[in-house]
Amino acid sequence: MNDKKYFCVISHTHWDREWYMPFEQFRVRLVELMDRLFDIIAEYPAYIFHLDAQTIVLEDYLEIRPWRRDLLVKYITQGNILVGPWYLQNDFYLTSGESTVRNMLIGTRIAEEFGKCTRIGYAPDQFGNISQLPQILNQFGVDNFIFGRGYGKFLFDENGEYLKDSSDNPIREKAPTEFIWEGADGSKLLAVHMKYWYNNAQRIYQDTEAAVALMDSISNSFDGFAVTPYLLLMNGVDHLEAQSDLIPVISAINDNMENGSEILQCSMNKYIDDIKAFIESENIKLRTYAGELRDGNDWEILKGTLSSRVYLKQQNCRSQTELESVLEPMSSIYELAGAVNSYDNDYLQYLWKQLLKNHPHDSICGCSRDEVHDHMEDNFAKLQEAAKYLEVKKSVDITAHTRINTKNPDDNIICLINTISQEHAGILEVEVVFLSSENVEAFAIKDDRENSINFAVIGIEERKHDVFTALNLPGVLDVKAFRIIFYDCGTNGFSIKGLKVVKIGRFMENQLQTGIANIETYNFPVSISNEYIRVSADQKGRVTLEFLEDDREVENAIVIEEQADCGDSYVFKTNNDIPIYSINFPTKIYTNEILGLRKSIIIEYMMEIPTAFDFVSNSRLATTTLCPVVLTLTLDRQSKILKTAVSFNNNSEDHRMRLLVDTGIKSSISFGDIPFDILEHGIGKEYPLTNSNVHPNTSFAGIENENYGVAVLTCGNHEYEHLASTDKIATPSGSVIAFTLVRGNKFIMMGSDNKSGGGAQWDVPGNQCLRLIKGEFGIMSFRGDKATLANESLAFRVPPKAIFSSCDSKKFAGGRFAMQGSTLNEFYYLPDLHPDLSIPDNNPIVEVKGTGITVTALKKSHDNRGFILRIVNMSELPQTATIDFKGSISECTMNEDIGVIVIKEEDGKIRLTLGAKKIETFYLQK
Repeated sequence: MNDKKYFCVISHTHWDREWYMPFEQFRVRLVELMDRLFDIIAEYPAYIFHLDAQTIVLEDYLEIRPWRRDLLVKYITQGNILVGPWYLQNDFYLTSGESTVRNMLIGTRIAEEFGKCTRIGYAPDQFGNISQLPQILNQFGVDNFIFGRGYGKFLFDENGEYLKDSSDNPIREKAPTEFIWEGADGSKLLAVHMKYWYNNAQRIYQDTEAAVALMDSISNSFDGFAVTPYLLLMNGVDHLEAQSDLIPVISAINDNMENGSEILQCSMNKYIDDIKAFIESENIKLRTYAGELRDGNDWEILKGTLSSRVYLKQQNCRSQTELESVLEPMSSIYELAGAVNSYDNDYLQYLWKQLLKNHPHDSICGCSRDEVHDHMEDNFAKLQEAAKYLEVKKSVDITAHTRINTKNPDDNIICLINTISQEHAGILEVEVVFLSSENVEAFAIKDDRENSINFAVIGIEERKHDVFTALNLPGVLDVKAFRIIFYDCGTNGFSIKGLKVVKIGRFMENQLQTGIANIETYNFPVSISNEYIRVSADQKGRVTLEFLEDDREVENAIVIEEQADCGDSYVFKTNNDIPIYSINFPTKIYTNEILGLRKSIIIEYMMEIPTAFDFVSNSRLATTTLCPVVLTLTLDRQSKILKTAVSFNNNSEDHRMRLLVDTGIKSSISFGDIPFDILEHGIGKEYPLTNSNVHPNTSFAGIENENYGVAVLTCGNHEYEHLASTDKIATPSGSVIAFTLVRGNKFIMMGSDNKSGGGAQWDVPGNQCLRLIKGEFGIMSFRGDKATLANESLAFRVPPKAIFSSCDSKKFAGGRFAMQGSTLNEFYYLPDLHPDLSIPDNNPIVEVKGTGITVTALKKSHDNRGFILRIVNMSELPQTATIDFKGSISECTMNEDIGVIVIKEEDGKIRLTLGAKKIETFYLQK
C-alpha cells in the first residue's frame, strides 16, 4: 500500500427476520447470537456491534430472554450495541410513504427507550431506494445514507444509445462510493455506496499474513472509487454472529501494517464523522446524484419482487389504507369534534407495529419460504379483524352523536364519515336493517333539508342478527336487511354527514334492482355510458373506450395478456414465447343497470392456457387448462372513473397474466407514483440488463401528452410496464400500459441449471399462486397537473363510510339478559361518555386545499396532547396550500418535534407555499 489508509471495520449482522427460514426458526438463531454477543462484550469491553439499524430485534429477543433487558440497556447506552433508527428493514417501494415514516418514528422511540438511537441512514439490502428518502431521513435528524443496491447509471452516446464494450454489453459509469444524494425536494445526504456489499470483510483471517493481504486487496479494490482514505469494511453478512476474536486479530494486523495505515473496529457514526471531516479539510467537491437510487441489472434491483405473490401486496394495501386513511383520521375527527380522550393511541400503535412486521423486504417482496407468507396472510387477517372491529365501534359512537340523530326511538339514520381531505360526490353502498317485528316494506332517504336521495335496493335478506355487548349475554334478533346503493351529492373532507331514513308503504317503481341481464337479448356491440365515458363490447369481448370530454375513442382498450414465466420470485424470465390474449377466446357477456346509478358490462373470457413450463425442453407444455377470466366494467353516475375488476382462478403454473390498458396516447414516456413522489420513465432506456422494463407504482400509472392524459388507478398491483409494441393485438406502439395480475413460479431463487438455486429450502410451490386472483383498477382521463391523481387514487380506494343506525341506541344493543333466579328481565348499557356532544353536519374538522396537495396523515401525536397533520406537494412546481383548522397550528418534524406556532391570516386560515415535492408536518391543538 502506497498511501495511508484507515480500514474502518463495521461488525454487524444483516438480520432478515424471516426469509429462507420462517421467523421462529430465525429467532432461535437470534437468541443464540445475542447470548454469545454478550459474552464477547464481557471479554472485550470496547467491542462494537451493529444490529442492522433495527429495533424489532430487541423485542424479538426479549420475548425469550426478558430478564436481560437491563443488560441490553447498559450495552446500548455505552455504545457497544448500536440500534435504530429503523423499527425494521422495510421495502421502500411496496409500502406507503407513511409506513416508512412510522417505521422510523417507532424505531427511534424504541432505540431511545433503550438508551441511544444510532442516527445512521442504513439500508443495506433494499431493492432500490425512493427519491423522497433524503427528505424523510433529514426530518429525523439523519444526514447520511449507507446502502447496497441501486447505484450506477449506464452510459449513453450523443444519440441517446447505450455505450457498449467489446462484448456488446452496456457500459456503466465509474461512480465514486461517496457522493451527495439529492432527493426529490432538494434535501441532501452524504451517501456511501457499499460497492463490495455488506460482507467485503465478512470474517477477517486469524492468520496475520493472510489478513494483511486481505487489507491490500480491499485497498486496491477501492482505488478510483473511494474519495477518502477511510475504507468501509463490513464485518458480517446475513444472519452471521459477531466475530469473537476480532479485537486481537485487529491488534495483530496493526502491528504489521505499512505506511502508517490503521485498522480499527468502529461505529458507522465514527466512520461518517471521519469522512465528513476529511472531505471538509481537503475541500473535496463530491458528486451530486439526484433522484431515486434504482439502477442496475435484474439481480441488483430484483424487479420481479414487485409482482411476486401479488395477493400479499393487495392485502398490505388494504391494511395500510385502513390504518392511515380510515381508522386514524376517523378517530381524530371524533375527538377533535369534542369526544375528549376517545382516541385509542395505544391500540393504533400496536396495529402499526403488527402491520410493519409484514414489511421487511424479504417478506412483502414475496421472496421467502411458503411458511413465511402463510404467516403473513394470517397477520394481515388478524390486523384487519382488529382494525375493522375498532372501525365499527368508532362508527357507532360517531353515528350516535351526529346532529341529525333525533334520539327518537322510531327514527333511523345513515351516517356518512369522510376520512380523507377531498369532498366526495358519488355512489355509496350501505345495509339498512330493521327488526322483523317492525314489518317495514319500504323506506325513503332524505337529507337534512328534506330533499329525497336517489337509491336502489340491490338485495333483501331476512336473517338472524347477532348482538354482542359488554354487559349482557350474546343475543339474537330477527331482522330484515336491505342492501342499497345511493347517490351522495356531496360530503366534505374530514367531515360527518347525516341522512334520514323514513319508513314508507312501498318503494318507487324500478327501485328494486337485483338481476343481471343476459346479453343475448341485445344486439352487438353493447354499451354503457355516463356523463364522461362510454364503454362498448362486441361479440369477441373487444372493448372500445370513449372519453367523451376529449372526444377520443380507443379500440381494443382493455385486454388480458398471458405468457410463460420461467424465472423465480426475484426475476421475471420468459423464453420469448408469443403471448396469449383474451380476445382470441370464446366469451360470455352480460350487462346490468341499477336505476341509472350504476351500469356494468361483465365479460367472461374462456381462456385456455398451457398448464406449466417444461424446463427440460425449455418450452411450455402442450397440455392446457381452462382459465375463465371475468372482466367487470362499471360506470357510476357522474363518475370520471371506469371501475375495472378482474378475477379468475389461477389454474396454471409458471406464467404471468397482465391487464393491458390502451390509453390511446402514443408516447415514449409514462409515469407512475412511488411514496411521496411521481416519476417519469422512458421506454427501454433505464434497465438494459433486465428481462422486462417494469416499474413500480404505489397507486397509479399513466401516459399523457400536452393536452390530456389517461391514468390507471391501482389497489395493490404495484408493477406496470409501458409497452413499446403490442402488434399481436394491433394497437399503436407506446400507448399501452400493462399491470401484472399474477406471476407464478416455483423457486425463491433459480440456479443456472433451471433448478432451485440451493437445496429444497429454496423450493416454494406456493409461489405459483394457485388461488383466486383479483384485481381492482380505475381508468380515467385527466387534464392539467398529474399531481392531482394522488388525491383521485386515494378517493378511489377510500370512499366515505356509510353507517345505518336506529336513533334508539338500545335497539340493537340489548343482547340477552341474565335470569339470576329472578323474574326481573333487565338489560344493562354502558354510559354515554359524551352525552352532550352533537357533531355539526358536513362540517370539516380540518380543511386542506391546494393543487397537487395530498394529506397523508391525520392522527394523534405521540405525546397524546395534540394531532399530527402531514401533507405533501406531489407537483413538480411550488404550490399554495390552504389549511383551515379551528385551533392552533404549529410547525413540526416527522419525528414530531414541535416548532413555532404558524400565524393565521385574517380569515382564520393559514396559507403557505410548498416547494415541489415538499412534505410538511403540522401539530394541531384545539
